[in-house]
Amino acid sequence: MLQISAEARGALETYARPLFAKRLAGQLSDEYLHFLPRFAEPVRLKIVANMLSRASVWGLSRQNSLTAWCHLMIVVAPNFDDESEIHDALSRLDSPRDRGVLSINKAVSAQAWDRAVRRHSNLPFFVPPQLARASIAEQVTAAIPVALYDRPEVSNAANETQKALALSAQLGLTEIPDSALVLCACRSFWGEGFTQQSWFVDMLRERWAPATIVEAIRFRLALEFGRYI
Repeated sequence: MLQISAEARGALETYARPLFAKRLAGQLSDEYLHFLPRFAEPVRLKIVANMLSRASVWGLSRQNSLTAWCHLMIVVAPNFDDESEIHDALSRLDSPRDRGVLSINKAVSAQAWDRAVRRHSNLPFFVPPQLARASIAEQVTAAIPVALYDRPEVSNAANETQKALALSAQLGLTEIPDSALVLCACRSFWGEGFTQQSWFVDMLRERWAPATIVEAIRFRLALEFGRYI
């Protein structure tokens, strides 16, 4: 039987992974038109690299399991594995977890998937998993060059992050991890006075929950500027 050394496997991974990532980016772009196609190709590849890196944290290495993981990140939530029941189910899978992750839905209740959807954060699309436990300020600063790759905020991401965090606190949205990045995008596309626009004033008057407000702003950004943050 053919034996492949660890060194050879490493070489195969080095050369095959970028080709797979590029092919996967194309596939995901075709299936989820609202998301990856809204970014330039180099940025799409960066987002897919972040997704694959998050899968690799769990020891996934096969192309079918990596692909399934990326679909879950888009369809359920980029941080779906932070939901405790899902996290525990993944932890219980025999190693390597590639086969088990393909049927992880059977090991987790519908309620857990619902909680993952409600508590979703898009930051893992734009930030590598090494920063998953970093402060929100660090994550947003790292996310801006990806999510807002073609905007002037990239040149001074740390300063823009502080402004967005201050606005998030002023609006009572700090409990939502994505709020600062979304507000940074608002400042970029609509300008600093966007909070005075009639649609924004009317939205705040409705006294919606913070998560609903952030989602409404995210949706409006996508509609008006074609940017899914």
